[in-house]
Amino acid sequence: MTANTVFVALMVLWASAELALVAGMRANASSDSHRDRGTLAYVILAIAVALGGSAWLTFTGIGAWPAGWLPTVRWIGAGCIAIGLAIRWAAILTLRRYFTITVAIRADHKLVDWGLYRYVRHPSYTGGLLGVFGLGLGSGGWLPGLLVVVPITWAVLRRIEVEEVALAEGLGPQYAAWCARTPRLLPRLWPPRRAPEP
Repeated sequence: MTANTVFVALMVLWASAELALVAGMRANASSDSHRDRGTLAYVILAIAVALGGSAWLTFTGIGAWPAGWLPTVRWIGAGCIAIGLAIRWAAILTLRRYFTITVAIRADHKLVDWGLYRYVRHPSYTGGLLGVFGLGLGSGGWLPGLLVVVPITWAVLRRIEVEEVALAEGLGPQYAAWCARTPRLLPRLWPPRRAPEP
């Protein structure tokens, strides 16, 4: 198999998994308290702008990788996507019914601090952002890659801020104590911050 084949196959798998997740979440939608503040729309818009702009830059050759680099960066990108998908889905399966596509707190919401959540507060976003980084690497050039990574990362970081406020309101001191000992996205590299005040 070529780097292009693996890279495209992983992109299709990732997109299919996310669409199935959204469809499943809508089918199981409940009356949970939504505190999303438009962050899902920001993420969707950032993805659309990033992928559209990146595709245009790749097509025109603006900011392309030097000749001969593309197969190597596509293999690295494919590896990042595969690892990112594994991390994201391990986190989603750990959360199970507490996982939502909008920022929401269930009436019986409990703090999940096992599995990957022992190491970081947002492993599903860690996995997703690793996949985005891989997608950027394999997009065709350094400039198309930046256009993939920067807006999507900004939108996800904004969503994390909103989500942490909602969790602090819903889970109280237990969540604040967990935030004090658990980094946000990267184990031991991204320093933990205090939980946002409700």
